[in-house]
Amino acid sequence: IGSDMIHEFTHALHHDDRSGRGQMDHPIWLTEGLATLFEDSDLVDGRAVPRHNHRLNYVISRVSVNLQGPWEKFIALTQADCLLWPNYSYGQARYMMFYLNEKGQLSSWDRNYVGGYGSDTNGVSAWEKTLGKPVAEIEKDWCGWVQTLSELPIRLKEGDPSLGLGLTPAADGLTVRVVYGDGGAAKVGLKGNEVITRVDGQRVTSGMD
Repeated sequence: IGSDMIHEFTHALHHDDRSGRGQMDHPIWLTEGLATLFEDSDLVDGRAVPRHNHRLNYVISRVSVNLQGPWEKFIALTQADCLLWPNYSYGQARYMMFYLNEKGQLSSWDRNYVGGYGSDTNGVSAWEKTLGKPVAEIEKDWCGWVQTLSELPIRLKEGDPSLGLGLTPAADGLTVRVVYGDGGAAKVGLKGNEVITRVDGQRVTSGMD
């Protein structure tokens, strides 16, 4: 159904869960961290397994020059503050959750968080209880982990293959936003606003597909 729809559907699931628990004030970093975590994921044996996406590059660029928001300040951000720099804020939130998932601790963190919500709205104690160390040390470990990751290639180099298309997600595929020059798309007659649903018989929902 596409990454945008999965993102919003995850918001709906999270909202229903926290409403049932009487915990409507989950912080913005957690709300967006979960939605962005699953927006690009694969179903493996009935479980959603997140895969890296474009947000990784923002995180790597910030960590490499020590500009990521210190965790204790970041997780206390209001929604308005978080949305001042959405690419960076959403990226950091996603890869904090991604780190937990990679360590097999996402479910444990969630149990610790909802269990201690009354005295730990922002989730600091949940991090410390789950990983067994102060949040400043966890942040340091996380930064080291981020530095082991490689940026995703998002720009074409000379000689790379290209469809000659600009695309945006649609409910049932990808909308052709623009057709460039005399590339392959132009040669076969693709037009703006058409929707691509399959390539070689395979469903497509993202530019990476």
